[in-house]
Amino acid sequence: MEEYGWRGYLQEELKTLKPWKKYLLIGTIWYLWHLTFLTKATVGENLFFFGMMIIGSWGIGQVAELTKSIIASACFHLIIQIMMFNPLIKNGINGTEKLIILIISVGIWILIMKKWKKENTIANTVYN
Repeated sequence: MEEYGWRGYLQEELKTLKPWKKYLLIGTIWYLWHLTFLTKATVGENLFFFGMMIIGSWGIGQVAELTKSIIASACFHLIIQIMMFNPLIKNGINGTEKLIILIISVGIWILIMKKWKKENTIANTVYN
């Protein structure tokens, strides 16, 4: 449901902004939404998380824009959630293995999005 708000509503409302402004604003609001600054996290950890929210806003935003699908962006978000909070992955594998899984997952998503974009371009050409 989070992606419905961020990508389905807010990203669409901010479409007139330059992309860097749009994703900076969405990332900042997303960071505030998670309330990590109220935890015992250090300033460095909070800055890292803030940066990840901005990068994540851009990345998931690209998924939403390319696919025109909230479900696709929610699935991308889910991959990150599983990597961070699933006990089997969180505690069962080391940082290097998590990084490998993340790189492979992102690579596969990029391939899927390129294929999706290509098919949408072909479909739009046929129907127009």
